[in-house]
Formats: sequence, C-alpha cells, structure tokens
Amino acid sequence: FSIVFFVPNRVRNGRAKYKHWLKGHFCHRGLYTKDQRVSENSLGAFARSIDLGYGIELDVQLSLDGKVYVFHDDDTLRMTGVSGILEEKTSDEINQLRLIGSGEKIPLLSEVLTLVSDKVPMLVELKTTKRKEVSAKAVIAIMKDYRGDYAYCSFDPLILGFLYANAPKQLRGLNMEYSLDKKQFNWLTRIILQFALLNFTSKPDYLSVDYTHVPFVYKFWRSFGAFGMKWAVPSQEEDDELFGSCETVIFELYLPRQR
Repeated sequence: FSIVFFVPNRVRNGRAKYKHWLKGHFCHRGLYTKDQRVSENSLGAFARSIDLGYGIELDVQLSLDGKVYVFHDDDTLRMTGVSGILEEKTSDEINQLRLIGSGEKIPLLSEVLTLVSDKVPMLVELKTTKRKEVSAKAVIAIMKDYRGDYAYCSFDPLILGFLYANAPKQLRGLNMEYSLDKKQFNWLTRIILQFALLNFTSKPDYLSVDYTHVPFVYKFWRSFGAFGMKWAVPSQEEDDELFGSCETVIFELYLPRQR
C-alpha cells in the first residue's frame, strides 16, 4: 500500500530544498497585532514584517470586476464590519471598506508588491472561490513581472493543478489541515483533502500543515525528505517544539527567536 500511495502522490521537493529564502520564519498575514490596530493582511502589517526582515504569508482573492485583493475571509464582515462576499463586490465597493482597528483599506496585490519590492520573500495563498481559475489566472498575470522571491500555495489541489499547468516554473505548495470533519464537502472530497490524493496532478513542491495537526501524509512524506512548513504557530514555546519537524514556521502574534 505504501508504495502504491507514495509513487503518484509524493511531494516533489527537489526545487524547494535549494531555495534558502523559503526556509525560516514567515509572518502569517503579515506582522499584525492581536487587537488588529495593525490589521492582518494590511500594508501596515507587511511594512512591519519588512522592517524586521521576516517573510510574508498573504491571501489573495478576486473582486467581481477582476481586481486582485489581499484578504483572507470569504465574507468581509469580521475585518470590516460590513457583511458581504468579497468576490461578489466590485473594486469600487471594496475600496470604500476600511479594516477594523487600523482604518486601512483592503490592499490590492499590486500595492503589496510595490511595498515589498523583493525586500523579503512571500508565500501567496490562493483561496478557493467560485471563480478559482479566473482568479488564479489574474494572480499569475500580476506576479509574472515580479522579480522578488515568492511561492504559491493553496488548500485546493485543483488550484495547484492549474498553477502547475499555467505557471510550472513557480514553486507551489499544498496547505493541509484536518479535513474529515468538513461537512461542507462530501466524504470523497474530505478523504481526498485529508490524504492529498490529487498530488499526482498538482505536483506540489512542499507541504504546509496546521501545526496542531500532523496528518499521516505529512509524516510519511517527511520520512522521504519532503520539504515542510507548519502554520499558524502562536508562540515561541510551540515554535521550539516544532524544531526539526519542518523547514519553515509561519507564525503570528510573537517575534520568533533566531535559531
């Protein structure tokens, strides 16, 4: 069983292990604060990350009229106080919103790239939305002229497959978390997500897993040298416990001690 499972679904880590910028610490949604006075996924949070030299993990989504924004949630309510699905809003509507705490607007991906400008590396997470391929195509178009270090990632193996077909030279990773309890999906989909059964089509360069849940798949591939990340680590104590189990820690709400 192990051989049958491993051969088509293995993590192809040959490229990732030689990218030294991919190792170390990345700020989860930027270096934001717990009270959101520096908001997650904001230009302020990314500026703090740059100032302290940490890599940045961020989330991208597409507006109704095709603009790529940096925002995590499907619904804008938690972060702006205004309800509504981001991908169903026009850029004019999104530009009127302000992030709770900082009062900043939701940034465009292009604005973030101008700010970062190759000062620190980035992990660009593509969210699962109704127009996932249209969104991925728009992100690829924006990122193709960016000269800094970055890698793509997604929880959606179909998005990774699209990236493999349309941006094959770019590093891409599979995000993983416990999926068997995700009632929005049927059982077959839950099993596919839990055990990464579509890796033979998406061919990820690395795995990025919830630090509280290390699935059999991650441990199995690590035994074969797969490049690994863990997220979203909340403290130095947890960080220390993870030492040796991954190459990269995606952290939040603390400043990691240099190893």
